[in-house]
Amino acid sequence: MISRSIKSEALGRLLDARMQHTKWVAEVLHERDPQVTEDHTLCEFGKWMIAVRDELDDLEEFQDLDVPHRELHMVYKVLKSNPTHQILREEIKLLSEKLISRIDALEQRLAHLD
Repeated sequence: MISRSIKSEALGRLLDARMQHTKWVAEVLHERDPQVTEDHTLCEFGKWMIAVRDELDDLEEFQDLDVPHRELHMVYKVLKSNPTHQILREEIKLLSEKLISRIDALEQRLAHLD
């Protein structure tokens, strides 16, 4: 069972992580060089996932965030070496939409936990 304080904190941090992710993707799609690490555990979203893992890892919706988040960083790493590669930018956009959809599902689940 997740306590109300953990749930409230997780929702707040998830909102912050989502905003950081959205900003990062916008920079990538607009061909800016975002100041973010290629390591998925060191971006704000990755840090959030690590911080709440003990409390949320039993939730399937939380577990579902890991793969698209890792894939985003892998594609970004390749894009950094091929900055004009438009297909990689499209892949980042699709992976981001997938991740946001999964974030939405986690937010819904957390909102409805007692």
